[in-house]
Amino acid sequence: MIKKALKTVLFLLVAVSGFATAQVTPCSMCEVQLNRCLQNGVFTDEQCYAAYERCKADACPAP
Repeated sequence: MIKKALKTVLFLLVAVSGFATAQVTPCSMCEVQLNRCLQNGVFTDEQCYAAYERCKADACPAP
């Protein structure tokens, strides 16, 4: 009984982690980097948005 419960929990953890990993794409990371840049305060907003546009051009597929 315990062995079956542990296998079920392990299966669910693997499934959830796989789903979370599938949601992160290079394109979505551009938005994360933009938010970090804007919150960091090291660069100006214009520099952050310019970096974001460069990231999108490199990482996001054209529609």
